[in-house]
Amino acid sequence: LSSSSSSSSSSSSPPASTAMAASIPHQATTTPSPLSSSSSSVPAPPPSSSSASSSMSWSRGLPMRIPTHLRKKLVIFDFDGTLFRTPLPPSWWSYRWWDNPDSLNPPTVPSEVDGGWWVEHVVRDALRAIDDPDTIAVLMTGRKELLFRTRIEGLLQQAGLDGFDWVFLNDDKKHTSATKCNQMRKILTANRHVNEVHIFEDRYMETYTDFLSHLSESNALGRRLTVVPHDIKEKPNPPQCAPKDFKYALGRADLMDVTSADEIESIIARAGR
Repeated sequence: LSSSSSSSSSSSSPPASTAMAASIPHQATTTPSPLSSSSSSVPAPPPSSSSASSSMSWSRGLPMRIPTHLRKKLVIFDFDGTLFRTPLPPSWWSYRWWDNPDSLNPPTVPSEVDGGWWVEHVVRDALRAIDDPDTIAVLMTGRKELLFRTRIEGLLQQAGLDGFDWVFLNDDKKHTSATKCNQMRKILTANRHVNEVHIFEDRYMETYTDFLSHLSESNALGRRLTVVPHDIKEKPNPPQCAPKDFKYALGRADLMDVTSADEIESIIARAGR
């Protein structure tokens, strides 16, 4: 396995990833067509793609691209904390967060988001990967398929990122890292010309690089891989919701009948949460 690394942060990162700049030719950024505008130009999936997850979503607006099974580079982007500045649960939240639709919908996250919700240099890298005809550009997230696909695809469209070849969500009830490793293996097995993998992630990077190293060194794929990790560490946006919006998440039955937002805030403050 040949491996190099690229770390990114809001304070020290160049406008776009150095590693990606070296490996993906710069192209003028254009906004891909909306999801509904170019259904007739959807590229046909590779012959062996039936082995991949049923949650694969072919993107639209990408005519004249090389069929995925002939491309040589795979570029994978995480969503939460990598492309999108998803809020962390507030201090008063005592319920599940990442598999709860309220964590990504209004009022926690506005229905229509502005540029401040996106990690701009990662968005630029994603657009370059999408525009590169020799690259398979993929989004992978641990968010639940049934709960979040519509919302995530809607947010991607707002940012002009609806051109990914595949958008994967979690539909197998396994841990995020296990699900993503399985998706990587299926893509690499079905697309035998890919010999270079870039991963943009904020978590579990060592798990992914170790997994790809094993695939490469064990000759499970019949070829060697070059893996380039891009470790993203960015500040999340604060949640826009307040205790009054989600009283169920307070974990306190005595607050369910309280209607005054100020009174709810006061009770929480006195309880030290």
